[in-house]
Amino acid sequence: LTKKERAAGAVVSPQEGYVGLAEDFVGPQDSNAQPEHVALTDQIRLLAAKAQDEIRSNPTGDACKNAMPENMENLLERVHLETATSKTKMARVAVTLQGKKYLVKVGSDWVLAGATRVATMSTDLSNLQSDSLQEFNKESAMGTIEVWAKEGYRVICVAVKPVEELPKEIVEDEVGDFGEDFIFLGCLAIQDPPREDVAENVEIIRGAGVVVTMITGDNPITGMSIARQIGLAADYTEEDVKMCLINASEFFHNMEEDQAKKEIRARLHHSMTHKKGLIIGRVSPFQKRWFVEVAKQMELVVAMTGDGANDAPALKGANVGIAMGNGSDIAKAAGDMILVNPSFAGIVEAIRAGRLGFDNILKFLLFLLGTNVSEVVIYLTLTFSDIVIVLDALNLLVLNLLTDGFPAIALSLEQAEGDLMKRAPLRRDTSVLNKFTYMSITITNLALLVSYIVVILVGNEWHLGDMKGRDTGEVDDYDKGLDKTRTMFILLINISQLLLGFSHRSPDRSVFSVGFFSGKWMNYASLSSMGIIVLFTHIPGLKDIMRTEYVDLRSYLLVAGASCFPFIVHEIAKVVFFQRFNYSVYELYKYEYSEKSSSD
Repeated sequence: LTKKERAAGAVVSPQEGYVGLAEDFVGPQDSNAQPEHVALTDQIRLLAAKAQDEIRSNPTGDACKNAMPENMENLLERVHLETATSKTKMARVAVTLQGKKYLVKVGSDWVLAGATRVATMSTDLSNLQSDSLQEFNKESAMGTIEVWAKEGYRVICVAVKPVEELPKEIVEDEVGDFGEDFIFLGCLAIQDPPREDVAENVEIIRGAGVVVTMITGDNPITGMSIARQIGLAADYTEEDVKMCLINASEFFHNMEEDQAKKEIRARLHHSMTHKKGLIIGRVSPFQKRWFVEVAKQMELVVAMTGDGANDAPALKGANVGIAMGNGSDIAKAAGDMILVNPSFAGIVEAIRAGRLGFDNILKFLLFLLGTNVSEVVIYLTLTFSDIVIVLDALNLLVLNLLTDGFPAIALSLEQAEGDLMKRAPLRRDTSVLNKFTYMSITITNLALLVSYIVVILVGNEWHLGDMKGRDTGEVDDYDKGLDKTRTMFILLINISQLLLGFSHRSPDRSVFSVGFFSGKWMNYASLSSMGIIVLFTHIPGLKDIMRTEYVDLRSYLLVAGASCFPFIVHEIAKVVFFQRFNYSVYELYKYEYSEKSSSD
C-alpha cells in the first residue's frame, strides 16, 4: 500500500515538540516545532541508526540509518546488538557514547516499559545531568506518539539507561538489565507515504466485492491513518472503528487461542457484513495465522500478501499466498505466487486477469457447445430420417476450421467487459458448465436446428425436387442440384455460427450493449472465415474441390434469413430472459456472505 520509501521526517520530544529534519517539514497541528537542532536530537538519530542491522536491510532500518547525523558515527561504539523482531518489536543495544556507557532500547512504544524519567531538549548524553530530566508520564508520552501516528507516521522510540559496566552479552528472551530505570529520550518520526495509485485501486477492488484487511506490525493508529488516506477506511463509523481497529498485542494479551479465535470470528463477521476491512496492528506471526485460519473456517477465500520470513506461516495457510518479488526467499517459498511488481495495482490486475480468463473460457465453451451440438444432432436426424447428407468429410473439416476455430480463438482474446471489476466474486464451486450455460447452449442449438432443417428441406425441394433429397428423376442434373443444396448448407453453417460468435461476446446481455463490431479479433476472424468460405464455394477450381455450385437469389435470401434466425433468438433470450430474471452465471453463482458462515 505504501511506497516503502521511508524517510525520517522529524525528531520528536515528548516534552517540547519536534525538530524537522528538512527546512520545509511541517508536523501535526497538535505538535510544536522547535527552531534548531540540539545535542539530544542528534543523539536520538545516532542511537536509532546504530540499533539497525547492517547486513539485513528493511525500509524502517534504512530510514533510521539515513537519518544519522554526519560526522557523528565515530562518537559512538556499539558493543552488543540484538535486532528487533516481530516478537520483540524493539532492538536492544549496549553502546559507549563519548566515554559514557548506556543500554539502549529502540523500536515501538514497547520501549516505554521500564521508563522512569524523560529527557528534555537540554539533555545531553555526553554529559548527562539529572536536572535536565523530568519524571516520566506514560500517558503523556503515549499521547505524543498517538498524535504522530494519527498522521500516518511510523514512530520509533528511543530510551537509554546509564550503567557503570556494559553486560558481557545480551541474552535473547531475558530482560536482564533492560528492565527498569530507563530514560525516554524521544522518537524518530518516519514517513512512508502511500503509493499514488493505491487509492484508485482500493476503490476498484472494493467495487469488485473484495474486502481488504490491513495487517501490520506497526501501531494500529498509524495503520488506520494510512487506511483513511487511501480510502480503505474513509467511510468508517465509530462502530466500525471499534470493531475493525485492533491492537493485537494488547487485545490478545494472555488470551487462549480458542478465545482469541472466537474474538477474531466476531470481528471478521462485522467486517464481512459491513464490507469494512480490519486494521490490525502490532500483530505477531502466529496471530496472522489465526486470522487466516478463522477466515477459512468461515468459508472465506483468503489471499494473503507478505514479504518477510515472519509472514511465511500466514502465506502458507492462505488460499492464495502472494509473496512480494522484493521479499525474502522464505516468503517466496511459502507463497503460491510471486508478485514481481510489489504494488497493490499488481494484485488488482491479477484479479482482473483471472476474471477475464474465466469470462473468455465461458464465452469459448458457450460458442463451441452452443453450435456444435446441433451439427451432431442434425446429422443423426438426417441419417435416421433417410434424408440425403449433403456434406462430405472435406466440407466438414473446412467448416470446423474456419467456422468453429476462428471465432472461438477470437472469443478467447476478447477484452474485458465494462463491469468486470464491478461484479461480486463467484462462489468457489462455480463451474463454467452450469444452469446458465446449459440453458444458453440449449437455446442456440435449438434455433440452429430449426434453421438447418428448413434450409435442407427447402433446398432439397427447390434443387432436387424432393425434400429428402432422393433422385426422383424430376431434375435433369441431380449432382448439380445436390451441389447447390450443399452450397446453401455450407453458407448457412458459416454465417449463422459467425453471427452467434458475435452474440457470444456478451453471454448474458445484448451484444449491441457492448458494440457489435467493438471486438477487433472477432471482426478479423469473421471476415477471414467468410472470405475463405465464399472463395471455396464460388471460385472455379476451388468450388469443384468443395463440390459446390452457384445458386439463385431466392436461395441466398433463404440462407440469409435462416442464418439470422439463431442470432435473433439468442439476442431476444438474453434481453427477455437472462437480463430480466437475472439468469446469468454472475447472478446465479455470485458469492454472498451469510451469517451462517460465521457461526459454523
